[in-house]
Amino acid sequence: MNLRISRKNRLVLEKLKKREKNRFLYFQRKFPKIVKALNNKKINYAVLKGGYLAFDIYPAGARYLSDIDIIVAEKDSLAAVRSLYEEGFREDKKKSNKTVTVMTDVNGLEVELAGELGVLKNILPVEELLLHTAKVKIGGQKVRVLNCEYNLLHLCLHASMTHSFYDISKLVDINEFLKTKRINMEKVETLAKKKGVFRAVFLPVELCGKLWQNNIGLKYNISTGLADKLIKYNLESALKIEYDKRSAFYGYLIPVLIADTWSLKFKMIKDYLIK
Repeated sequence: MNLRISRKNRLVLEKLKKREKNRFLYFQRKFPKIVKALNNKKINYAVLKGGYLAFDIYPAGARYLSDIDIIVAEKDSLAAVRSLYEEGFREDKKKSNKTVTVMTDVNGLEVELAGELGVLKNILPVEELLLHTAKVKIGGQKVRVLNCEYNLLHLCLHASMTHSFYDISKLVDINEFLKTKRINMEKVETLAKKKGVFRAVFLPVELCGKLWQNNIGLKYNISTGLADKLIKYNLESALKIEYDKRSAFYGYLIPVLIADTWSLKFKMIKDYLIK
């Protein structure tokens, strides 16, 4: 398929490409220093999502990075902040809250140190996640990340329950992860069923089969019930540029509707109301 792009738009794309390449190179230089600072202080942490996937499974600069997300054990939260402070980062108090400390450097690189995972806090407690980590080598440093099974679990729930299918890039991450990692899918299925989130985990996997013919995704056929039209609407809206109020509203409904158990549904509703 040949696409005709005007000279003006071609120049804009080239400018964006150059900007993102420079941005990635900066992240690439800083990331090992951040990890080294945490390792030196023996912080109990794990880097999540794009914060390490961009350097591990994607070609250089292919995965956009807005920030680096890191979960930290409660007992190490202050030490983690101090370690980044020594690397030139400062807390952005406007973005920080009770459970997340946002640190930025002079060039705007943002690191989020989280003590819990928002809407997923009861499904994936940080204490549990930190018991299931692995180490990968990036930029000469050993980086602590979630093991393959818990990583997939988190990536899928992040796509379906945190973002309610409103961000296609989350599905791209899942697809690339399934293609490049050796994952014990039976273990993931057992974990998902135990937590009452089987549909929330394996619907994103199934979508990877439908969208990109992912062999693992093609094995699943998940019923979404009442959430079906809402999910379809959000997936279609994800391809638009403007903010969609209806999709934002559906973002609260979809996680509740695709939760497998009534106890989890009520717990999520309670969390929304308290929030």
